[in-house]
Amino acid sequence: MKVYDDMEENGCQPDLWTYNAMISMYGRCGLPGKAYQLFNELESKGFLADAVTCNSLLYAFARDGNVEKVKEICEEMVKMGFGKDEMTYNTMIHMYGKRGKHDLAFKLYRDMKLSGRNPDAITYTVLIDSLGKANKITEAANVMSEMLDTGVKPTLWTYSALICGYAKAGKQVEAQETFECMVKSGIKPDLLAYSVMLDILFKFNETKKAMTLYREMVHGGFLPNNGLSQVMLRVLRRENKFDAIEKVIRDMELLCGMNPQVISSVLLKGECYDHAAKILRLAISNGYELDRENLLTILSSYSSSGRHSEACELLEFLKEHAPGSHQLVFFDMRFVGVAPSEHLYQSMACIYCKMGFPEIAHHLIEQAESKGIQFDSVSIYVNVRRQRRKGKKKLKIRIKIIFFYSQQISARRFRT
Repeated sequence: MKVYDDMEENGCQPDLWTYNAMISMYGRCGLPGKAYQLFNELESKGFLADAVTCNSLLYAFARDGNVEKVKEICEEMVKMGFGKDEMTYNTMIHMYGKRGKHDLAFKLYRDMKLSGRNPDAITYTVLIDSLGKANKITEAANVMSEMLDTGVKPTLWTYSALICGYAKAGKQVEAQETFECMVKSGIKPDLLAYSVMLDILFKFNETKKAMTLYREMVHGGFLPNNGLSQVMLRVLRRENKFDAIEKVIRDMELLCGMNPQVISSVLLKGECYDHAAKILRLAISNGYELDRENLLTILSSYSSSGRHSEACELLEFLKEHAPGSHQLVFFDMRFVGVAPSEHLYQSMACIYCKMGFPEIAHHLIEQAESKGIQFDSVSIYVNVRRQRRKGKKKLKIRIKIIFFYSQQISARRFRT
């Protein structure tokens, strides 16, 4: 844009190629109004629009999703004697595909072939992608077959579009065959292709194949994103493949450069609670601030599975290495968006009782009751009262001992 302004300031008159480039640029930038303004200037500057000009303007409005304007420009192109070429068809097929009008996109593809225009790799890829996203995987596969029959070589994007379509349709075997066909043709998978294949293999419990592919992906320099890591970890945890989980954790740390807090979050979303607790301890030991949302998730998991001793051990660790955090855990829930339920109130009260903090447990019960929550089990009330009585009894004993020794000391002083 600056170059165009400089041309006008220095008296350099733009030619048709300049206008075409500017209209195309405005289209790619999502400014169809500006593109149309330049298009209307052409005639006043003594230029006549060509097929490139019209297709650039068509793309600008297609990218903006203005179907009616695209139709109008197409009709104008025909009146001007240009007709629809490959670029026109590709632009319109892509527009209809993005808007979910897959029948219209497919009809244009048929019209394109009947008019003698040859679909290229872009045409096929766009159509396969839109059909796959519409769960029309049979039609997408047929388009791929037609592509191969006409001698057009599929690209990485073509294969990836079909693999994604098969994955969406839950066709694991077909997705894997397409992936293998792509590799045999000499095309190296990218992160998307690897991620889609790993996702579908894990979902179909093909763990051994998935881990082999995962190692291949990492060796090729591609790293899994958080979403893929969560899927992997969830399956590995379900199958108790702890060595594989440790491998994924090391990759997150050494290859992905994640800090312990992020790793702990990913582990929790992958339902690897024990590993997340271990990493949480490591983070605290290395000076990281306590991530209370992660801690709450771990404690909730422990309490729901009746593992109160593990919860107590973790809170005892925090008492030593992150002083005061054990008392703030429950009260910080409102800041991290956790809505306390009856189960969570009861679980946290039980944990605090077992840790020897009946006062905090009693406060939680009072807070729950103030919100209209009534516990079905009376055991929670009994445990809190018992722990508080024990605490008071211990205090009375300590007072008696102190009083006894103070009397002994006073008597000795009196005798001397």
